[in-house]
Amino acid sequence: MLVNVGQTLCQYVQLVRYDGIMLHYCVVCRYIDEGKNPQLYTKDCMEKALAKNEAVKGKIDVLKVGMRHNIKINVHIINR
Repeated sequence: MLVNVGQTLCQYVQLVRYDGIMLHYCVVCRYIDEGKNPQLYTKDCMEKALAKNEAVKGKIDVLKVGMRHNIKINVHIINR
């Protein structure tokens, strides 16, 4: 009988408690179990990472603008 490889491997990892390497294999096997092409796994990960980086960059830019605005207000108040 064919069993989901990812599910079986995840159960094994939980029993043996391997660190990051086995956890990564668990994620890859889950990706394959979902019926996705394993050859596109790296491309998919890169696209997700780029999207997350863009989101974080946007948050940092907003904070920078807010800090500049705050500094201008504080300098204006101090110079009164």
